[in-house]
Amino acid sequence: MNTALNKAGTSLTRTVLALWVCCSIHFNQAQAHGPFHDQIQDLTRRISSTPEDSLLVAQRCDIQRAHGLWSEAEADLVVLERLRPSDPTNQLRRGFILVGKGDGSGALPPLKLWIEAHPTNAEDRLILAQALRQSRNWAEAAREYSKVLEGVEAPRAQIFIERAECQGEAGASPTHIVAGLDAGIARCGALPPLVRMAAELELKADKVEDAAARVRKLGEASARKERWFFEEGEIYRRGGMPAKAEDRYRAALAAVEALPPRFQRALTTMELRTEIVQRLNPPAVR
Repeated sequence: MNTALNKAGTSLTRTVLALWVCCSIHFNQAQAHGPFHDQIQDLTRRISSTPEDSLLVAQRCDIQRAHGLWSEAEADLVVLERLRPSDPTNQLRRGFILVGKGDGSGALPPLKLWIEAHPTNAEDRLILAQALRQSRNWAEAAREYSKVLEGVEAPRAQIFIERAECQGEAGASPTHIVAGLDAGIARCGALPPLVRMAAELELKADKVEDAAARVRKLGEASARKERWFFEEGEIYRRGGMPAKAEDRYRAALAAVEALPPRFQRALTTMELRTEIVQRLNPPAVR
């Protein structure tokens, strides 16, 4: 019976963990409404009738955890640990919950025990990487993120970004970090967060033209150019190339003024125009 329960719990855990990792969404109690809220209410009614039914408690625990209801999930986990003390999936649950609560250091022991027994599951390893990142074990976290990326076919861009952040904190060279981000661009596409991060690193390494070229490519692929012209100008300004910066700012202003009036009146466009004008007309230094 315990074997069947453990298998069922493991299967349910896999389903909910995959949902949690792919979506990477954190809800608070006020947001837990809709179908999942109804499921929780239904499970609560059923558990009140059969409080020793560990499958129901496990299901509610996993649904609550998937929605960031950490305290509620932890309370169910305490019950699960009493009902199924030998269930190894409780280690994974506890690790997930502690990471969700921001306690990466506390999550490491149960997560490492789980990963030692299940080394090939990329979703579980991602939680370990995030726990290491929370606990500021930068180099080890970067290695775990790399293992995650080796084990998934369609990784999220955020994984590459978090690995790059850990590599930077661990003292890796900008060239090494940019190479990792370029691997992310190759696998995920030229997504702005990846491109911007790579450009920022190149700018810090005094590769101003390389950084500007990255942003320029984003603009070339976009129907709306004004934001990318401005960002390219920002790179040149910060890189000590004021003439090129001014040229890009003027291109951005022209792109804004070429927009249909209703787009020009949009709040984000008006804010951008203000920034551009401020760059073109900086306050006089007294």
